[in-house]
Amino acid sequence: MTLRDRPRPLWLSDKGPDLDVVLSSRVRLARNLRGFKFSEKCSSMEINQIAEKLISAGQATGDYESFRSLTTAERDYLVGARLLSPDFPWTLPGRALLIDDRQSIGLMIHEEDHLRAQAITPGWSIREADKAVYGVTDAISKHCPFAWSPKFGFLTASVANCGEGSRHSAMLHLIGLATTGQMNDVIRALLATRLTIRGLFGESSRALGAFAQVSLVNGTLEAFEGAVQYLVDQERAARRAVTDQAIAVRVDQALTFLGSSRVISVSDALRAMGWIRWGTERVGASLSIKGRDVDAALAGLDMRVSLDGDDAAVRRADYLRKRFLAR
Repeated sequence: MTLRDRPRPLWLSDKGPDLDVVLSSRVRLARNLRGFKFSEKCSSMEINQIAEKLISAGQATGDYESFRSLTTAERDYLVGARLLSPDFPWTLPGRALLIDDRQSIGLMIHEEDHLRAQAITPGWSIREADKAVYGVTDAISKHCPFAWSPKFGFLTASVANCGEGSRHSAMLHLIGLATTGQMNDVIRALLATRLTIRGLFGESSRALGAFAQVSLVNGTLEAFEGAVQYLVDQERAARRAVTDQAIAVRVDQALTFLGSSRVISVSDALRAMGWIRWGTERVGASLSIKGRDVDAALAGLDMRVSLDGDDAAVRRADYLRKRFLAR
């Protein structure tokens, strides 16, 4: 069975809290093995030695499938499924990925640190993701002790990540705030709390279609919960201010655009999908599409800006027509 033939990743389940606003929750931990240099300073022999230790530890503690090499298609699928960072140097020696059978846990070996472990869960379920990823790293640490200092906490390649080495994040659809012109004010309020807001795929992407990734590095889980709940409440209030008729018009425009365009850019695709997703909530009776259908299409959409040439844009348009119009 290929990756694309598997059931949807767990985070695309239609059973999750606050799915109207929050697509998924994720917790990522950075860890390095005690007694080794950071990946960037390791020799080829050390790189491979660390990889073997972590793969063995992972397979000893859970039912993971390991990928020591990837095809381009597999890499694209895993990025879309949010199990692999778009910046993961997957062509270099010693790089590997372990994923569980639910496609909820991903273990990246030699991304920036020796290990980047992450758990992704559906909707606003950050405590479930937090419990899952700490359970994984605690189990692995019994086989491969991690570098830790009483003064600095867990030692990481980036000084900013030292300490707990954690990043809590949630993927949100903030189309109400964007439509009513309140997005910038809300973002400014959040930035004062040390949160960052990026696009679907992290640091190098923008929040297009009002899909945004909200993250907190090395902060408390309680602080992150409060900030995201504030966003959810503000988003729902903004959505109530927009009429069903106005949304229906924009959904019709989005579907017409997808049907008539033979070339579609990433940014135009995300904007159209953003309106269709909102439409499934407010005018869903006139659509044969569910909100999670849009989210699954997002996971399969080719997001890489480097592929936004004519060929990729044509393939993207074909993909979207099949997903939203061939019904």
